[in-house]
Amino acid sequence: MAKLKKQREINIVSLSFLDVLSNTIGALAFLLLLLVIATTIVTAKMHYLSLEIVTDTNLPDAKEGEPYSIAISAIGGDEPYLWQYQGELPEGVKFDNKRGIISGIPKVNPIKHEKTFIFTVQVSDSYKDKKSTVQKELKIKVFPLPPITWEELKLNPVKIKTDTLPNAMVGSYYKIALSAIGGLEPYRWLINGDLPAGLRLSNDLILGTPKMKGTSTFILKVIDVLSKSDEKEVSLRIEPAPIKDFSDGSDSKSLSFIVDPKLTVLPLKITTKKLSGAIVDIPYQITLAASGGIVPYKWLIVKGKLPKGLKLDEEKGEINGILKDTEEGMKYKFLLEVEDSQGVPAKDSKWLNIATYFAKQPEKFWRKPWVIVLATIGIILIIYYIIALVQSIIMKKRGYELRWVKLR
Repeated sequence: MAKLKKQREINIVSLSFLDVLSNTIGALAFLLLLLVIATTIVTAKMHYLSLEIVTDTNLPDAKEGEPYSIAISAIGGDEPYLWQYQGELPEGVKFDNKRGIISGIPKVNPIKHEKTFIFTVQVSDSYKDKKSTVQKELKIKVFPLPPITWEELKLNPVKIKTDTLPNAMVGSYYKIALSAIGGLEPYRWLINGDLPAGLRLSNDLILGTPKMKGTSTFILKVIDVLSKSDEKEVSLRIEPAPIKDFSDGSDSKSLSFIVDPKLTVLPLKITTKKLSGAIVDIPYQITLAASGGIVPYKWLIVKGKLPKGLKLDEEKGEINGILKDTEEGMKYKFLLEVEDSQGVPAKDSKWLNIATYFAKQPEKFWRKPWVIVLATIGIILIIYYIIALVQSIIMKKRGYELRWVKLR
């Protein structure tokens, strides 16, 4: 019986150059995808924004003798920030290195016109690996008090405006401010005659605790810096302290009398011209300013509203907070009102607005168009390459042999 030798059948499968090229491209695309992932992981550690000072170069104008405050804003880096400045600030104004706040009461004498102060602000962040430092030039324009001409002095000589003095009471503290207009300040006050026992003159104030009842008549005299003067005769009546009958067994208590005279004051006026814009998720702070009236002031928003996250401190006159949930470029308009501390408060109101912005976010690396295109191509080619590889392995196990075929 003849033995038959079983011969293994070999099937030849031809591969073209395009097949190999596509597989090679797929492998390169796979490596590219790995590179993209690795780069994303590395750049994830640098997710923070680049440090940047976002406050406008031209800061809100200031006025001589009026409180001024503004917070310089920065974004990016790692907080807390360290602030510094170089250059000239108005006299009376200071820079807070920890909070980046410029505040104070500007003094610009002896200049007769507005003056622009130019200085450079520098901020450094607290990033551990590599600290960032940026600078920006800022400007503050300070307006002096309106000058008084000699013609105005001649037409408006110093004159006592206080006509009468409110009554006082024995044993109760008394205080009233004397008022004058015209001339050239500061004024110097004198009294010809005798004040009631217990009272005295201090600068432009009559104050003290009266000891005896009665009426005193004396002459007020005011002198300005040009030695021009005015006089006026006034009277001050001291009322006896009220007597209470304690026969009912009740305890005696000290009595007090508060004098709330009508003082002559300058008209109350909001002097803040505009408010700086607010940036989402960045601390915001700005101090409102007013002149005239009698301090302290009380601030209110009577119409409209502030952006979400910001609030008004009614006593300090400060808008602060962190802006949340808003749309790019929105303007929140509101009617601001200020009241002074007179018996019948003087009021002033003004429409203001706060514009809102988003911080400049750097484009995510993996969202860049060229990365998306390459990643998509890579994924498609990887899938194709994997399928081709699996097919070739299966074919080889089944006895197929792969050979090159030249394309003609």
